[in-house]
Amino acid sequence: MGYTLELWALPLAALEAELTTPTIDQGRVEDDDTLPADVVERWPELASQVAGVIASGGGEIAGLLAVYVHAVVRIMGTHYGSLDHTSSGGEEFRRRFLPGPAAARFGKDTIAKLVNRPIATLSWGDYPVLGWLSAAEAAQAVEAAASHQQDPGDADVRPLEVLGRAIARVAAVRVDLVSAYG
Repeated sequence: MGYTLELWALPLAALEAELTTPTIDQGRVEDDDTLPADVVERWPELASQVAGVIASGGGEIAGLLAVYVHAVVRIMGTHYGSLDHTSSGGEEFRRRFLPGPAAARFGKDTIAKLVNRPIATLSWGDYPVLGWLSAAEAAQAVEAAASHQQDPGDADVRPLEVLGRAIARVAAVRVDLVSAYG
């Protein structure tokens, strides 16, 4: 089993609007075999529940509600890359790579926002955990990376390159970067 930090380009305002007032109907997702069957089957119910949590002031969601939000991101977004690791490598990824080489290159605040940040007043109680960077924050991260090219040491360079390309692309096209880790 493995975990992935997925990187998706999409306007955060459009995502928040969709979560608040759902327009993606169940018919659109019924043939998507990449989505969990229970999410597809309960799509209208989950959409209504997430919109209700937002309407009531937000809060922590988990389980199928968080998977639903992740599915909405995947439907609305453009995939800009993924950082994969095995379950056994998860501890190293979260404790060493993200706060180490990734934070050194792009900034600690950038990585913190990207791996866990509320969306539309929703926070995450379990996997998947979502985060995001605005286009402006991505541009700042590009500047930080350009001025602070640090040798990643023994870290795998590929994840840094994937992350760097995604951040640079959203900064260039001025769209937000939404991530899902799970």
